[in-house]
Amino acid sequence: AAQLHRQLFAHRRRRAYPQAGRNRQTDSGHGRLRFLIPMCIAYLSLGANPEWPVFIAANRDEFHDRPALTARPWPEAPHVIAGRDLSAGGTWLGLSHGRRWALLTNFRDPGSHRNNAASRGGLVSGFLLGTMTPEAYMADVHAHAGQYNGFNLIVGEGPQAWYIGNHAACPGPVALAPGRYALSNHALD
Repeated sequence: AAQLHRQLFAHRRRRAYPQAGRNRQTDSGHGRLRFLIPMCIAYLSLGANPEWPVFIAANRDEFHDRPALTARPWPEAPHVIAGRDLSAGGTWLGLSHGRRWALLTNFRDPGSHRNNAASRGGLVSGFLLGTMTPEAYMADVHAHAGQYNGFNLIVGEGPQAWYIGNHAACPGPVALAPGRYALSNHALD
């Protein structure tokens, strides 16, 4: 399944980044070297369709060697449905029966990566397992954002959603208006 996923979405990962030389290929149409960069990407629609007040399409396309479980109810919290990172216990995308949902992408900044940083997947888990409003949760995340390597986080309750990233492109929590959004390993939209 992972190989099929990589084939289907390879066109989204073609970028010219020299640090990815191990996955290089030649663009036969132009003779240039092209590099395949694994990238998480999410599409979010808030209030754009009355039948689907919240619509999320996302992939997990980084760190395929990292052990993970597919989305399912969590044994210790059956109201949460999410995948599970078996290395650190968090998740990258999930929802709960209480209309709460959250998604996360890494913010790619290789020069500032710290091996001892807290797991970013705990940010999604913390919201799904908690009771804070999206606004209050994001204020709390903002206060502790320096503990993590670069991230983008969107949390919501029904169509009410908030975004935060711990990088210069996002100085603090932002309420998301109804509309359509795309998120990758850089800033929102």
